[in-house]
Amino acid sequence: MPLSNNQMRTAVLAVAIIAFSADLYEEFTNFPGQFEIHHIFEFAATLGLVWLLWLEIQAGVELRQALRREREQVERLSGELSKHVEQCFRSWQLTPAEFDVAWLLLKGFSFAEIGALRDVKEKTVRHQATSIYGKAKVSGRSELSATFLEDVLTTNFDEKATQREKSSED
Repeated sequence: MPLSNNQMRTAVLAVAIIAFSADLYEEFTNFPGQFEIHHIFEFAATLGLVWLLWLEIQAGVELRQALRREREQVERLSGELSKHVEQCFRSWQLTPAEFDVAWLLLKGFSFAEIGALRDVKEKTVRHQATSIYGKAKVSGRSELSATFLEDVLTTNFDEKATQREKSSED
């Protein structure tokens, strides 16, 4: 598996630190007591590289933590959306078959694919979809999907507006 850019930067920094450190060690052990001005620069460069390596590692840790928080947020929101969708399906009084078909429609499956998955004819799926659209009071698949997308966007917009109001009060 190829290294990511972050891993490559970390590896290059680590190799440079090892090279500078090895060079300093070799010069001090082979020529004890011979201190030259370039040793100061090599030592400073090594310290600088160690500092950069530390910053690189810290940035990686912070990115992984942020990614974990974002994944948790997505899982939470996904669960909330699933509950909302199921509540709507129940309020529309969908039959168990319509319930399944409605989920598959929202997931983007074609009528033929839904028929194959449910082992029914495509015509049956079309009939069930028409029934779902009627119970949901929508004109088709796009409007059905938009119903839930609108709810998510409205909720997200409301949350952001509330956050902006709170921050402006502070």
